Amino acid sequence: MTEPGYKNELEKNFSTYQGLINDAKDAHSKLLKLLPVEENENHEIWFKAKLLSVNEFNKGVAKYRTCANEKMNEQVDNPA
Repeated sequence: MTEPGYKNELEKNFSTYQGLINDAKDAHSKLLKLLPVEENENHEIWFKAKLLSVNEFNKGVAKYRTCANEKMNEQVDNPA
């Protein structure tokens, strides 16, 4: 996936994904206010565990984007 069209699609979809993650974080924050104090800690631990996979995915996407950009730059600098 090094063509500009694919890059634009990736950026658009990743931006949408980030918006959904932010919505989930906002909903979680609001939910915590509704829970009894004793349940807050358990729920916070649960949510942080879920975010671990989100953070790993974000790192993977960042790495992919960097590699794709480098490859695109390489193709521009060294056309076949």
